[in-house]
Formats: sequence, C-alpha cells, structure tokens
Amino acid sequence: MSTNHVDFLSLDNKTNLKGTFWEVSNAKGWVLWIHGFAEHRLRYDEFANYLNQNQINFFCFDLRGHGDSSGKRGLILDFNDYLDDVDAAIKELSKKTKEIFLAGHSMGGLILGRFLETRNPNIKIKASIFTCPFMGLAVPVPAWKRKLAEMLAGPFPGLSLPSGLDPKDLSHDENIVDAYINDPKVFKNATARWFVECLKNHELVIQEAKKIQVPTQVMQGLADKVVQPSKTKEFYDHLTVSDKKWIGYDGLYHEILNEKQPERKKVYEDVLTWIKNHL
Repeated sequence: MSTNHVDFLSLDNKTNLKGTFWEVSNAKGWVLWIHGFAEHRLRYDEFANYLNQNQINFFCFDLRGHGDSSGKRGLILDFNDYLDDVDAAIKELSKKTKEIFLAGHSMGGLILGRFLETRNPNIKIKASIFTCPFMGLAVPVPAWKRKLAEMLAGPFPGLSLPSGLDPKDLSHDENIVDAYINDPKVFKNATARWFVECLKNHELVIQEAKKIQVPTQVMQGLADKVVQPSKTKEFYDHLTVSDKKWIGYDGLYHEILNEKQPERKKVYEDVLTWIKNHL
C-alpha cells in the first residue's frame, strides 16, 4: 500500500486543491470520496486502508475552504463551486483510471447528489454511495432565520456564523469525538452564503433525484442528530434508477464510518459489498 499526496487546480485555475491517493498495485477499482463540511480528507485514512486491504483504491481531496486546500474556511459564492472541485478531482483521477465509484458523506453527499443530477463527467461512474447526506438539518431552520441569512448573504457572503455542530453528535466513539475536537484542520464556523446555498440545494437535490441514473446505495444512521434521516429517505424514495439500495442503521449517529465497533466494521463491509457487486 502507498499514500501519495497531490496538488491540483480548480477548473478556473484559481483555487489550489490538495488530494491524497491511497493505492495498492493489484486494485480492482477506484473510489473517489467527497468529505463533509468543516472536515478534511485525512479523516478517512482508516477507511481508505480498509478498502486498500480489499483491493480497492481510494482518492479523497479537500474541497475549497477545507483542510489543506486554499480559500476562506467554509466560504462558497455559489454551490457550483463545489461541483467544479469534483470535476477537477475527476480530471486528476482520470490520469489513473477511466471508471470510478463516486461517494460522499454529509455535505459531500449533497454535493454528490447535485453533481450526478447536473454534470456529465468525462469518466464512467460505475455506482454511487451516500453516507448520511446533508439534505436537511436535523433541526429544521425557522423561516425568520433563513430570511435573515438570505439578507446577509448578498452584502456579507463571508460573514462567519457558528455552525452549531456538537462534536458529541458525530459518533458514540469518544476517541473519534476527541480527535475531531482537537483537529487543527477542523473548523467551527459556517458563512452566510454557504448556509443559503446549501438550503437552496437541499430542495433541488430531492426534486431532481430522478436525474440520477447510476446504481446508488444510500446509508443513514437513524439516530443522526446532525442531518434529518427522513430527508435522506425522501431523497432515496425519489430516485427512479432501478438499481438502488437503502440501509438504515438503528442507533447510529452521523459519522457511521467512525462509529464504535463492531458497528463501524459492519458499515465498512456494507460499502465494500456494494462496490464488489458493481465491479
């Protein structure tokens, strides 16, 4: 197994993006993973190594404003900025393979959904995987708060707002929670424009789910306190692709890939089984 870090540019050549390849020489497939809000690619090292041990290569990159990539933390001016980052990552990965599995966690799942609905990448996507996608907040946003954010997002797009995320809601594993709290690459604030752009795309990703035409597995912790499991299920129900699978995990929190054992192992195995069935 080898780990290689790469630098590449966004499509407009204005944003420096950082990615990491986790590779084995006898791999049978590639996964491109899109991480969640305020986190970064290196939090997936254990999962990447698990896939490598099972002959699957893994590529994850830091979205703009995250991890080691450039940009103000948590700021986008348009949700398409994230989709452009995925396109740039696919372009980088296409140097190694011509077909991939495309996957995303939390906000990465929202990005994945909108990407599959609106883009036609120059690569074959064999199947997709969503883990606890950010398609609705666990606590719905009051109308007044949404209106205020919309008013502020125009003149003050980079205005920082507390994300309101309690790290204890991520996992039952105390070591994972402590590592998240003490991770210098994890940030604690959102921005006004980011908030508004995500809310807008929460509605669109469900409305346009029928446009997704690749095999899709949706995995959701049913005790998730960060995103709304019912919205994830609504998205799944709107998928019209015949090859789709729903897995709900009773009692699991938001980061199902980082839950306590033996539940974590079960989630890993469910991802691997889906990949193997679509190789």
